[in-house]
Amino acid sequence: MKAQKIYWIIPAQFVAHFADEWFFDLPAWVTRHFSPLPEPFWVSMMSVLTVLAVLLGWVASRPTAGSGSRLTCAAVQMLFFSNAFFHLITTVVFGEYSPGTASGVLLFLPLSVPLWRAVQNEPDVTRGNLVAALIAGFVFHALVLLNLLIDKSAW
Repeated sequence: MKAQKIYWIIPAQFVAHFADEWFFDLPAWVTRHFSPLPEPFWVSMMSVLTVLAVLLGWVASRPTAGSGSRLTCAAVQMLFFSNAFFHLITTVVFGEYSPGTASGVLLFLPLSVPLWRAVQNEPDVTRGNLVAALIAGFVFHALVLLNLLIDKSAW
């Protein structure tokens, strides 16, 4: 397989989204609308996830990458895609900017289809395992959203 630079959009989008959420104080917003989210907990979690996103982008972009890492990119992109809609909906429902909306709309939505097409065009990716990856990404995002209801102030 040839190297695919498109997979680097996973960490690039994640870092931009992290910055958007940081700049507009996502922990305070989550605490107001869902449950307490201490900033140190959130920053630690996002830092670990940033490292994982960079590793995923690196592994998936390598010529020797197999379908597993590239399907994981498709799943993560579905998580990002659905996250953009979460931010849009909560901006409307709560009547205030949901930190992460700009990066979700400007990056996650337009970059999803090109990334999914790149994965679909991989020689060892079937329609079935691409669909499974997209479903997994959506389900994982639902679990992330359920996490908003957990009080993390004691962590």
